Amino acid sequence: SAQRKPFDWADELRVSDGDGTGRSWSEQLAHLVELKVPAPRFVPGQALVAIADQAADGTASLPEPISADKVPVDEEGRLTCRLLAVSLERDVCIPRDAPREVDLKRLAVAAKALLQHDPARPPYFLIPQLCVKALPCLRGAATCA
Repeated sequence: SAQRKPFDWADELRVSDGDGTGRSWSEQLAHLVELKVPAPRFVPGQALVAIADQAADGTASLPEPISADKVPVDEEGRLTCRLLAVSLERDVCIPRDAPREVDLKRLAVAAKALLQHDPARPPYFLIPQLCVKALPCLRGAATCA
């Protein structure tokens, strides 16, 4: 390893920089690229609302997550949306299955309420099993650990 000092995620992901205004979202994503860490993927709240509408028709499918660099930002690279991390019930460390339909319906209700409350700041959800691209070796690596 060429690393000369202990690696600490808290130091690497510290938002506050210099003047206290912190790094912009664009700067944070650029820093993840420097660290060779893949950017997370988010599910737009509007997509969840659409899924709930489709579920009533029986045509629902999982929403397609978008890359973190596609969420709305202003001209300074600062977020103009809400990012919400979701925790779902699970019985294994790395679930193989997609989020349950009941969970997606609950998230759709929350997304609809947030969109009605503040349409200028749409919600984007970080959902387990949808926030990163699945790697075939991931389950095997977790099993070995």
